[in-house]
Amino acid sequence: MLKLNQVKKVYSIHGREVTAIDQLSLVVETGQAVAIEGASGCGKTTLLLVSGALLHPTSGSVMIDDDDPYQMSANQRSAFRAKHIGFVFQQFHLIPYLDVLQNVLTASLPNKQPGTKERADMLIDQFQLQPRIHHLPAELSVGEKQRVALARALLNRPKLVLADEPTGNLDPANATIVLDALCTYADQGAAVLIVTHDPTAAERAHRRVRLDNGQIVDAG
Repeated sequence: MLKLNQVKKVYSIHGREVTAIDQLSLVVETGQAVAIEGASGCGKTTLLLVSGALLHPTSGSVMIDDDDPYQMSANQRSAFRAKHIGFVFQQFHLIPYLDVLQNVLTASLPNKQPGTKERADMLIDQFQLQPRIHHLPAELSVGEKQRVALARALLNRPKLVLADEPTGNLDPANATIVLDALCTYADQGAAVLIVTHDPTAAERAHRRVRLDNGQIVDAG
């Protein structure tokens, strides 16, 4: 599903080059949840952004289900992300003036399909958000915000889900809900990549990969 081959990303910072990931190769199969671990600054977030067609690598290739998003135009790549990739971020990125249902449905705006509202309602029920369906993000707990973000990420049935520290701000009960959903979604035939500092989250994944200085030092 996700295949990175000899991927390198170099940033230019104040006139000097900084290599965030270096000749990195990784495969995440369909039906697999992979946890990416490592110290802060080791390249985890860069790996996630490159994998999600959000950050063009300096060299190497990124394939998602036999498509190379970096060979597409910007508009094509945006449409590809909307259709095939779900994102779950630690800071949620909910739209403050939209309620829970409206935030979940924003994932469908570029590519609305029949039954979208029904699937949104199903996900809201699954993540125990029905009593909050018409509440704004400011009226939600941290755990509720992350569950809204997860429902939004899964709305379009993406082939690939990328989660950046999805349990970093959560209590154990909410962390369990999120991890259960991500691992179950992988079991149903998707590929899931989880960047985490949380050993509990990493243990739930099917495979653990450790980064150090932009390179894989333990492939799990």
